[in-house]
Amino acid sequence: MSPSRALAFRLTNSPKFSASDEPGRLGVTVLAFPDNTVLINFAYLHRMDLLERLVPSPAWCATVATERANSSREPDLEDMGEAHRIFGEPLYPETPAEHVLTQTYRMRLSRPGDGPHANLGEAETLAIVHSRGIRAVFFTDDAGPAGLISGDEVSVANVQVAGTWDLLRGAYRAGFVDGDTLWSYVAVLRSRGRHLPPGAAAHQRVDFGAWLA
Repeated sequence: MSPSRALAFRLTNSPKFSASDEPGRLGVTVLAFPDNTVLINFAYLHRMDLLERLVPSPAWCATVATERANSSREPDLEDMGEAHRIFGEPLYPETPAEHVLTQTYRMRLSRPGDGPHANLGEAETLAIVHSRGIRAVFFTDDAGPAGLISGDEVSVANVQVAGTWDLLRGAYRAGFVDGDTLWSYVAVLRSRGRHLPPGAAAHQRVDFGAWLA
């Protein structure tokens, strides 16, 4: 098993994902779907190359691909242009049931004041995963998808949610990046108002090191 495949399997290695990752055994593939929040973070870090190493079975939905295209026109986010090469052709809702489920999830993820397209990428991803029985890890820094899953709105046997810093901590543990470099990423993402590691790990180097380990 290559390092990136081993890392992806560790992220999904729970009772929900009991199948082996070794090719030719049970034949189960766990797909890695991004939200635009995670793509933005890796673009700000100029580490789309690292993201590519961390998602050995990449996939994404059409709305996230569109959001990525729009975001890539913003200052300092030009690296998001790499996402299409990494994640390939996007998946679209194909049936009336998938379209209905997308809108149902979008409404459940929405908060007062959200526009009609807010949360659409997350909703479409979860609808496709749920409808097609795809085993997946959904990388997002938004809390809503995890809430849907914990509330059994989406089959918990199929999907697990993780965030940017789950990926970056996994990269450290796989030996792809060292702790000091990751600590510098905290400063970069803080300056952009982005998601940070939990608790004291976002503020103190020693706590950050303990969290990485």
